[in-house]
Amino acid sequence: MTWNFRIIKHNSEKHSYFAIHEVFYGDKNEVISWTEKPIDIVGDSRSNVKRIFKQMALDIETPVLIESELLKSLK
Repeated sequence: MTWNFRIIKHNSEKHSYFAIHEVFYGDKNEVISWTEKPIDIVGDSRSNVKRIFKQMALDIETPVLIESELLKSLK
């Protein structure tokens, strides 16, 4: 299983918002799960936080995922 950071668009009856999540992929590179809550950048050192931030910046250049479409694909 692999993972990366992705932007997911969330829609509710009252509003929409975008957030960064860890997204996990199966053997065929299909999305199989993602973190329930958006990711915080937290580390045990300044350099660790910078590394995470740089990785997020690389990963979020990928297309935005739509939560409702992800949920449909898992059914």
